[in-house]
Amino acid sequence: MVLRRASNWVLGRSMRGATYLNVGHTGLDSPHLSPWIQREGLKAIYFIHDLIPITHPEYCRAGEEERHRVRMDTVLASAAGVIGNSEDTLASLARYASERGARMPRMAAAPLGSDLRALPRREGATLAGRPTF
Repeated sequence: MVLRRASNWVLGRSMRGATYLNVGHTGLDSPHLSPWIQREGLKAIYFIHDLIPITHPEYCRAGEEERHRVRMDTVLASAAGVIGNSEDTLASLARYASERGARMPRMAAAPLGSDLRALPRREGATLAGRPTF
């Protein structure tokens, strides 16, 4: 849907060399995204939030692991660069790329939110014994 709207908006205009910035995972599983980026000569930059459906599928809906694999495969096939919300997310993507035999694009971490170290510790607070997201 996004691609169709973008195509309609630029109808008759060249997008060659433009930057395509995707800040969510929406649309990354579309089979049309990667060919569109290549056909239009776009420089694709993706913001990757996590690989939880791949690394911890037990916490996700059925089918999300495969869907997220398709998303990450699209990223690896078409990205000029990746921005991750943490160094850990980028490391997870690098491991995934290695497992797939894919090249890693240039990466940068841009953590979201606040600096939790600045918050006062609650007395008696403990970490959960399992992953939390």
